Amino acid sequence: MVAGMGSVKKSMILAAAIALLLAPVRSFAEDSSTTVTHDTKIISGTRTITNTYNAFGSLMSSTEISDQVVKTTSTVTKDGKETKTTSYTEQHTIVTSEWIGGGLKTTQVEGYSVTGGDPTKGTPGKENPASDESWSRTDFKNVYQYDANGRLCGVTGGIEITDDNGNKMLVNSVTTGSRGKDAEGKALGTFTAYSIDTYEIRNGQALKVKTESVQITNGFGDNKDGVSKTETTTTYDYKLMGGTWVLNSMYETTDTITTSGDAKGSTSHQEKETIYHRNEDGTLVTTKTGGSYDAIEVIMHEYTDVVKGNGGSTTWVLKDYSYTVSLDEQQGYYISSDTISQKIDDNAASGYSKHTTSKIIQDVLEDEDAEEISRAIKAAQAKFAAHLSSVITAAATATNITW
Repeated sequence: MVAGMGSVKKSMILAAAIALLLAPVRSFAEDSSTTVTHDTKIISGTRTITNTYNAFGSLMSSTEISDQVVKTTSTVTKDGKETKTTSYTEQHTIVTSEWIGGGLKTTQVEGYSVTGGDPTKGTPGKENPASDESWSRTDFKNVYQYDANGRLCGVTGGIEITDDNGNKMLVNSVTTGSRGKDAEGKALGTFTAYSIDTYEIRNGQALKVKTESVQITNGFGDNKDGVSKTETTTTYDYKLMGGTWVLNSMYETTDTITTSGDAKGSTSHQEKETIYHRNEDGTLVTTKTGGSYDAIEVIMHEYTDVVKGNGGSTTWVLKDYSYTVSLDEQQGYYISSDTISQKIDDNAASGYSKHTTSKIIQDVLEDEDAEEISRAIKAAQAKFAAHLSSVITAAATATNITW
């Protein structure tokens, strides 16, 4: 990012739009009096297993198709007032196994997950908005490789997409959807995302050690030209307990750049660590401290927001973070609510942020013509949306989904 800064900056904006259109747009300096809780229940599930045998009666291959519907009720409490929303997640999974190296081995896991309204009132596998008009669909596919002796040697993504340079790449999942509307009826934007998982094989176990995801949200807030790009990298650490590898901790780094189509914009950087406390046999602990279980510990290492205004910027830094861990009989332990408190960083230089990512977006917004950037972003979005449509259609055809 040194020579030819003007063209490089434009490439950054193009990359932000083409790389993939992703993730929820976060608000800045969130109100510490706001909490969110979730109640999740499995309401239905079916499974069909089809086996094939050779002439001697030996099992040669197996296909398992499972369908499940989960209902989630979310309660947002702000300033003593409760707002409840209900959504459903319908998941369709196909697991294919073949006889390799003297045993039946899983060779492919694929399917889709649709979140939105009650699937019994819509068409399975299709867009079905929830009460707040939000919905999402994720298509996923993992392919497992084995050596000549039947030992697992690798796992890769099985969905092919094309990046902004015309290069083909394999990803593990692709997501599209809408964030619906807020309580005032304001649209929160549509989004597109993909993720790439990296696996390691340890003692025959395929362990996911890293996930890299990109998400872009467009058309949110007062300015319908708003675009937000979020990049998240999550690394996973494991521990051998009870004869098997179990998840010990995970570290998540998230960076978001938001443009408004004018001279305003924002950036955010978040680093969060999640630690799992386990018994000697690898099971999660069941003790409670106050109203929260001790099975999961979350540490927010950094949470910085830089908001670009007219002629300057404001930097918000993490002041305090608290959370509650709940236990669901069917879904296990999960973070049921959290509170992020921030304060203005008095040490931030007036008009500019000390953070590199923030400085980049400020330079872009100040030096480049806003309309030119907007045109470039829209062209990139159209290019990727056209390709994504063909990817989803191909995935639907492969799994006999009718759109």
